[in-house]
Amino acid sequence: MAPVVVLAITLAASARAAPTEAELTQARQSFLDGVSAQDHGRYAEALAAYLQASRVASSPQLLFNMATCEEQLGRLLSARTDYESAVSAARARHDDEAEQEASARLTEVAARVPHLTVHVPADLSDLTATVDGESVTLEALAHFELDPGVHRLKVRSPSRPREFEASFDLAVGAERVFDVDLGPLPVVAPPPPPARSVPSYLPAFIASGVTVGAGVGAIASGVLGHSARADYLSLNATPTEDNRARREELRSMGQSLYVANAVLVGVTAVALGVAVYFLVRPPGRSLPSLATSNITF
Repeated sequence: MAPVVVLAITLAASARAAPTEAELTQARQSFLDGVSAQDHGRYAEALAAYLQASRVASSPQLLFNMATCEEQLGRLLSARTDYESAVSAARARHDDEAEQEASARLTEVAARVPHLTVHVPADLSDLTATVDGESVTLEALAHFELDPGVHRLKVRSPSRPREFEASFDLAVGAERVFDVDLGPLPVVAPPPPPARSVPSYLPAFIASGVTVGAGVGAIASGVLGHSARADYLSLNATPTEDNRARREELRSMGQSLYVANAVLVGVTAVALGVAVYFLVRPPGRSLPSLATSNITF
């Protein structure tokens, strides 16, 4: 369907609002400007003029010319859409010739539309993808149609270490296939086992030393006290004025030794208990301190 000036001037009014005569006149002029630009190969200028006319009214021929310009500019997706609209408009007007010509061009353009196929890991549901900065569903990536030219694909997942990114040039009618690899799932190290508190045995050693020392002292004081008592009882059996001072000395010494013996026995018992506690206490447990105890004055 070549751009025919005479037929194209009679545009069908838009159903949304009845255009004024001035608007129709302007639309016809925009259409004629588009035809002139298209005849001279200025497809972008022609398309702009056709779009201006389409804001007022439309016709199969206008839609066909728009699609032709888009096809020449490499906008195959838009061209296919406008050829489809031209077919529908021609069918509605029972214009068989226009319908056949638009259908033929539609079939040819549809076969020239390139597409992208992206294979993504099937075990990931959190993938996001963009093509030329626009979000794309993962289902659409199985067969994603694009205009010819350079495009950029990005695929990422929060649970994978890498981001897939590729720039590619799609030729007319070409298919580009990408197998996306985002890297393996990160290996999460198991948490370390809780640190086992190893008790210090130094307090037990100190307490053991005190136990031994106090025990030896208790034995020595007991032996000495028993000896002093025996000497005192022996002298006291035959008391005289001459042994009086010795008897008093032995009695005082015996009393002191028995007191010391009792103290040393007590220290020995306490130190032994402390030593045993530090040897068998649970790991990490410590004696309460003044800093953490509740003390009431």
